[in-house]
Amino acid sequence: MARTSCGGLGLSLLRNRQLVFAVGAISSVPLGNDVQAGTPRDLVREAETAFKKRDPEFRFREFPVQISIRGRSRIMFRGWEKLESYDIWLEHGFLPGIPGTDECAAVALEGACGAVPATASGQLLNGCELEMVRW
Repeated sequence: MARTSCGGLGLSLLRNRQLVFAVGAISSVPLGNDVQAGTPRDLVREAETAFKKRDPEFRFREFPVQISIRGRSRIMFRGWEKLESYDIWLEHGFLPGIPGTDECAAVALEGACGAVPATASGQLLNGCELEMVRW
């Protein structure tokens, strides 16, 4: 489990160095030997440069997330994808600002824990205010 500099939370579970699931700010937690996740900032800069040729004030309101599994990649803003033996869900990518908002995602190994529980856990970690009450 990790807390990011933006205040986000990420959680992952590995078994024998293989990712079983990751939820929340997945780019901040270990993802095993075969999975990587992050914002492709080099591509975002290139794209912004191209758009600024027509609109000097252009800025992305949301950055995509690149998820790579065994060398195959998907670049996503939102939605569901299947890549290799993983179900991927992305509610949103990184939202720039001060301090910014981390991505909200779920990656689940097919047959391990289920895409729906992983997705629901990601949504729970997506900035919901949680309160602990002593009974």
